[in-house]
Amino acid sequence: MPESFDEHIKLMWECRRWPSGGHHSRFHADVRHDVSLRNYPESGVSTANHAASHHGGLSKRVEDWAKINRYHVQCLPYFLNKLKSTPDGDGNLLTTR
Repeated sequence: MPESFDEHIKLMWECRRWPSGGHHSRFHADVRHDVSLRNYPESGVSTANHAASHHGGLSKRVEDWAKINRYHVQCLPYFLNKLKSTPDGDGNLLTTR
């Protein structure tokens, strides 16, 4: 597993995109609750997501958790662009039917 979350999530999304391109699956869901001790230095926070989520209302910890969540959301356009650039019939994998 890559050390960088950026690299890791891109690999995971490639694994999800390929079955779609072969019509093996039309729906993907990747909703998780991160309870790992992994941290995301790319977010600018050194605290792990799960630990940050137990912020107890402390403003610094709330802001750390918000930064981690913002970082995760900012990773999503990469996947959406990959789906949009993958041809599928007369459209692409992002096109709804």
